[in-house]
Amino acid sequence: MKQLYKIFAITILNMVLAIFFVVDISAQSVYDVKQTTVSDMVFYVSNYGILGNNTATGKGGLIYPRGTENQYLYGTGTWFGTKKRVNDTLKNLVTLTYNHNTGSSWMNPGNIGDLIPMPSEMITKYNVERSTDFNLHGINKNSAMPPWSLWKTTESDATGTYEPTTTERNSTKYKNGLAVVSDEMFHTRYKDNDLSRYDGGSNARKSQGYPLGLQFDEKIYSWSKAPYNSSIIVQQTITNTSTDTLFDSYIGNIFDPDIGIIDKQGATNNDFVRTAKFGDNDGVYSWSGGNFGELGNNFGYMAIAHLETPAVNNDVIKSIKYSNQAAPLAEQIGTTSVRYFTNNDAFNLDNERYDFISSAKKDSAKLNAEIKVLIGTGPFTILPGQTARITYCITIVKPTSGKEATGNEEDLPAIKDAILSNKQNYLNNLLTSVEDNNVANNWTLSPNPITDQFNLQYTSEFGGEIKVSLFNLTGVKIADLQTGMANLGVNNFNFNISNLGLAAGVYSIRIDNSKSTISQMIVVAR
Repeated sequence: MKQLYKIFAITILNMVLAIFFVVDISAQSVYDVKQTTVSDMVFYVSNYGILGNNTATGKGGLIYPRGTENQYLYGTGTWFGTKKRVNDTLKNLVTLTYNHNTGSSWMNPGNIGDLIPMPSEMITKYNVERSTDFNLHGINKNSAMPPWSLWKTTESDATGTYEPTTTERNSTKYKNGLAVVSDEMFHTRYKDNDLSRYDGGSNARKSQGYPLGLQFDEKIYSWSKAPYNSSIIVQQTITNTSTDTLFDSYIGNIFDPDIGIIDKQGATNNDFVRTAKFGDNDGVYSWSGGNFGELGNNFGYMAIAHLETPAVNNDVIKSIKYSNQAAPLAEQIGTTSVRYFTNNDAFNLDNERYDFISSAKKDSAKLNAEIKVLIGTGPFTILPGQTARITYCITIVKPTSGKEATGNEEDLPAIKDAILSNKQNYLNNLLTSVEDNNVANNWTLSPNPITDQFNLQYTSEFGGEIKVSLFNLTGVKIADLQTGMANLGVNNFNFNISNLGLAAGVYSIRIDNSKSTISQMIVVAR
């Protein structure tokens, strides 16, 4: 009974804080929240660092499938922990875009250097940008916001470069066009320099060494069709705009799984979480205990893992170019910690938070409880002007048996395949350069999904040797499908893969020629 009262008290406290924060948002219209509209996953995006939470209602904000009340996540955000020299003493500091105790954020929309408070005429500039609200020329369909801010350049990958000047957001300046690389894409910018947002008060936080001077740029990708319509990919860049070198820095992505029917009493207190290896990085998968109305309501697993981590050279963040390009895997830090914690772990002090985020430990399992998860990377030193980039995926996976999600080992391969499929999608389709995109337009594959036969039409600008290969999601080659010479102009290659014994799932076709290597995801249907 005591534990029930404790849970009830925490719940009431969180509701009160959520209501307080909602009032704060409504009073300051600079804060904006939008949700996905084309994906089967309902996912909420704010312009101040909180994701996956419907801050207007204080409820969870990852619902799947759309149209149900099946909630998977209460909220997520980022902790940035570092050592900063304050009055000749290195101090442990941790900046939060999401405080798990209160559901609030220390962030403010906009760019560092903007006036605080933000002038009313600038507010719409930093509202959540949702690509489906803009036309093909980057103009907002309702004239409610400035033009789309991300544009392709030869120096960036396909996800684009941010243009701060609204009058220069056009194809006259950016010949390669808009950077919109998923069916629905979101973009926000926020920063940490408004100390009135911090817990503990402005004066106390300033004396401790805050703010760190961090500028966040966040891009979120969603899709309307299988196999990616049950997934979200979140890409963040974090720039040190200060004159301070930040030592022994860590990025922790914080998740609060709450799997259950929305508003169902007790449904958030029976989640199971386990750690798993997803290719090069560790992550987690979570499911519900099922004893609070989840059974029979088509719940699956929520899987989370990093797809990209910061690149370093001798522990220092690599060149600025990796703020808008993916670094080679060998230069990335990787996932260095997976930690679980509960409401009993308050982490109210800087040293507590830093010790937790910097612990190179990977918890194995925490079962049947109200669990929070940290997936972390580090350490690295970030010099003034440098940028760290990190990307993670959240995906919902149905049990292999078609029954309830119970943590059965037979479901793990499908969970891993879903994460690896998203990683291949991210690497092959989102991170291509402008030049790669031009090459990719020279070939088409149909049908897709395929059963046993498909056609590859390849238009070669120079002829020469060509090699077509089939890979699984872990990068292992299954077969060489074509090796030989391509003619100048249009080439048609027909393939029959019935003899390969492929299971239903996602694979990758790779085409190599003397100029480039490009890949495309394919789905094998059975």
